[in-house]
Amino acid sequence: MSTRTTTLRNTAFTSVAIYTEYFLGMLTSILIARILGPFLGNVLFAKNPQSPYWMAAAVMFAAGVATLALPGRPSDK
Repeated sequence: MSTRTTTLRNTAFTSVAIYTEYFLGMLTSILIARILGPFLGNVLFAKNPQSPYWMAAAVMFAAGVATLALPGRPSDK
């Protein structure tokens, strides 16, 4: 097999792997949100009607901090 064919095959497999990883990560986060969202929303709303909104703001803030603080993949450098 030539170097060009091997390179193209490796590139295709890498692209598929990245998109599969992204898709599975999104699917996992959607499943967690659909399970925990209604439960946490009811518990927080029972305490104070504004609590679910504050919790959503805190989660978004934590996600932003994690996105900026965590290092990327070694291949992204």
